[in-house]
Amino acid sequence: MKFLPKLSRSWRVVAVCGLFAATVSAQQIQINKDNRTIAITATDTASVPADTAAVHAGFVAYAADAQAAYAAGSKTSNAIIGALTAKGVAKTDIQSEPQGVAETQPYELEKLPPAEQTQRRFQVHQSWTVQTKADNARAS
Repeated sequence: MKFLPKLSRSWRVVAVCGLFAATVSAQQIQINKDNRTIAITATDTASVPADTAAVHAGFVAYAADAQAAYAAGSKTSNAIIGALTAKGVAKTDIQSEPQGVAETQPYELEKLPPAEQTQRRFQVHQSWTVQTKADNARAS
């Protein structure tokens, strides 16, 4: 017997929803000579200055062999991180990208004198993404 009142309550909800749907679908704008209706559409934009910025920084260093390139890259990398933290950038705001050591491509060396070609046989590259306040990211 308890099932019957629940069922009838459910049917009442379905009926009310059906009536609501019929009412909503019946409200359409009729455009004819008897119905004087004005439809207005507006578009706008809003902008706000950024409060944070992502700054990308990096370097490429060259050396005669892979070990020297790696050592030069480590030294330069440590100096850059030291300078950033000395300026107040938190280490958690610095995201390091992969560091890589590779042989320099021949097309990069072909216009250099032979002595410089020997000194640039290998290269190391490193980059970072630093999150900072937008005001700090401005180029001065």
